[in-house]
Amino acid sequence: MDRNEHLGYQGGTYKNALTWLDMMGMGIGTIIGAVVCVFAAFNYAEIASMIPISGSAYTYTYATLGEFVAWVIGWDVMLEYIVGAAEVAVGRADYVEYFLHEASGGSINFDKNWSNSPVIWNEDTQAFEVIGA
Repeated sequence: MDRNEHLGYQGGTYKNALTWLDMMGMGIGTIIGAVVCVFAAFNYAEIASMIPISGSAYTYTYATLGEFVAWVIGWDVMLEYIVGAAEVAVGRADYVEYFLHEASGGSINFDKNWSNSPVIWNEDTQAFEVIGA
């Protein structure tokens, strides 16, 4: 299965994968998410007005919940940055590999270990697998 078949592309058109109910659910979920974000912004504004030196999740947590919880939040933020950077790197490597393959007329081929994530989702077993890329 090539890239286009995987995305549902069928010779000039995409097949419909979402029903009106799916679209309605996504719209309602988006509205609920926006309301939650507004309340989170109000919460941060309230805390920022009470604690003038704060400006990040770490300092808010340090000022309100203490040093240990702030330490956990700090390392959680570091983990978030690491995972985010790894995902961006995998995505960009795949695009560069695809571009070079197409630009060279198919003469440049890379081993998939250069652009695959080290952990993938296996559709057959419905589980994560470590592929060692």
